[in-house]
Amino acid sequence: MCGIAGYLRLNAASPAVSQAQIQILRESIAARGPDETMECIDEHQGLFFSRLAITGSPGNARQPFQDGKSFLLFNGEIYNYRELAVAELNMPLAADRCDGEVILPLFHRYGMAGTLSRLNGPFALAWFRPDGMMLARDSVGKKPLYYLCQDETLFFSSDITGLMKIKHEIDLDPYAVGDYFIFKSAGVKSSLINGISEVPPGYFLWVNHGRYQPELCRFFAETDVNPDSEITPEELITSLNQSIQLRSVNDKPIASLLSGGLDSSIINYLLQQQEQTFRAYTIGSNDVDDPLDEIPLATEFAEDNRINHQSLLLKTEAVPELLEASVIAMEQPVQDPIIVNSLALARHIGREHRVLLTGDGADELWLGYDRFRTFAECGVEDYLQALSLFRPESLHLPDYHPEHYFGVSPYGRDLASLAELERSIRFKNYHLTRMDRIFMKNGLETRSPFLDTNHIRLCARLSATRKFFQGKGKWALRLAFSGTLGQRICFRKKQPFTFPLHYFRQPEFFDYFTSPLNDRQSIVHDYVDLSELTGKVSRGVGLNESDYHKIWSVKVFELWHRRVYRGCLS
Repeated sequence: MCGIAGYLRLNAASPAVSQAQIQILRESIAARGPDETMECIDEHQGLFFSRLAITGSPGNARQPFQDGKSFLLFNGEIYNYRELAVAELNMPLAADRCDGEVILPLFHRYGMAGTLSRLNGPFALAWFRPDGMMLARDSVGKKPLYYLCQDETLFFSSDITGLMKIKHEIDLDPYAVGDYFIFKSAGVKSSLINGISEVPPGYFLWVNHGRYQPELCRFFAETDVNPDSEITPEELITSLNQSIQLRSVNDKPIASLLSGGLDSSIINYLLQQQEQTFRAYTIGSNDVDDPLDEIPLATEFAEDNRINHQSLLLKTEAVPELLEASVIAMEQPVQDPIIVNSLALARHIGREHRVLLTGDGADELWLGYDRFRTFAECGVEDYLQALSLFRPESLHLPDYHPEHYFGVSPYGRDLASLAELERSIRFKNYHLTRMDRIFMKNGLETRSPFLDTNHIRLCARLSATRKFFQGKGKWALRLAFSGTLGQRICFRKKQPFTFPLHYFRQPEFFDYFTSPLNDRQSIVHDYVDLSELTGKVSRGVGLNESDYHKIWSVKVFELWHRRVYRGCLS
């Protein structure tokens, strides 16, 4: 995994790109690839690449890949590249060849949509041709790719802060900020900055030379598959086994996350059954006041299955530094408290490993969240309330509506349609940004077997009513693994992986997190009415879990605005 950035002057009259802008693009992706940097610059375009070495020898992985006057920048991993090389191109690859080498030959044979739909893995790429440029992202949007058109030049980068520094004026979109305070992250726009956009997952963007009239084309959709067929437990287990095998290829021993919950237990169990060399990691507090501490369950599961396992303790005194560092790494504000846990894990695991397997995607694909039950039993209004933090009436935006977050109306949908809509927005902006930004910037590539393209298509063959049954999500997963993992793991109540919010009761933490509430000059007061929350804090009574999450949300935004946004202005 790597970082890519670049620019394309759309016509000969476009102003020359300055050396300062070129340096910004270089520096914006440096943290994503510590092993090697490469670039290619001429009078029309600039291409920049920083590499985190996972597959291929350095000589074979040099970018941009070139075929005549065609150039390719590629960030990601194509897990089926050897299969594609043999079956589609008749070009068997030596062991030291790079996965990105197959993409240009596939483009020439199958075109843009035909090639992109064949790639199994997370990716973001830029294809430069004499007649224009294409930007594309994988079907779930794990790899970031932002773009900005300015001065008749199209700029792009894996890191939004590079584009923020290049942009003449980086004004905030107040409705995108509203999305953050209501739904905890950016919405369908994926950017809080006016004028900077992100290529949607499963789409490619084409721009012709000579004019900026971008065309967005979809190449992957879950709804391409009709949910009308049976899936046996054996098919499901085989699908995950194959996905894990593809993601376990690496020169060094791999790592995995283990929480003791169903999703990570499945991944670790199958890794052990395949006799892979790996170590499982868990982070927790070992705090008797924390009912969600994952260490006891994870330790028990690891011992029962003879898994090499290590637990890390989150040190309370380290939380402020971890939070500030993770907010900077995330590039945009995300309310999710586990960015702190994730950074502590990434720093530790990255010392010994380059690849980390996770259970991300299972809840989204197999409808594991309690809010899906809320929707099934109570309807969309209660679902939206379960998904949100602040209420819309708290914003200083009287005409704010949830449609701004989703891009379309969430009303009038069935469970399958609503879940797919949520995956296309919240999953990538709230969850996958953390898995990419936090871990990538610590030299770790996260791999998610549940997000294998073939597994997603297999999952799409089942109707929502068969994924969600008798008030429980992930029904097919639970049945498939209950015989091996046992009823206790497969059917226990889901518990969230989160930061232990009871730490707020400690005075030093309470004062640190609530400081923006008491500072009337803080930027957060420009966007949201905090009077009720401030009153509770000043009285020191009546605070509930939702209030603690709101306090966390306010602190994250204040830190982001001060450390990231204002940092890009200077």
